[in-house]
Amino acid sequence: MSVERVEIKGLENVLSPISEDILIYLNQEQLNAFYSSPSVREIATATHISSTSVVNYNLGKLVKLGYIHKGKKSESRSIALICMPLCLRDRAKI
Repeated sequence: MSVERVEIKGLENVLSPISEDILIYLNQEQLNAFYSSPSVREIATATHISSTSVVNYNLGKLVKLGYIHKGKKSESRSIALICMPLCLRDRAKI
């Protein structure tokens, strides 16, 4: 049995599975790390995303939605998690 994804208008704020995985990874890193944020390449590797441009695109969406803050382009590894959606907290093991 296959499940078909249906796009519903007005749900632009719903996170994609890739965005969810990135948020969960950032949350785990923030809880476990005493150093700077992970790089885009590290996020790609940890979330099994083959392209850093896909990571950058999803990070941009997460910034627009207010889930993360990303520093200036000159500041590498400057991603800060602002909030974690309630629907992801069980997956994130908070």
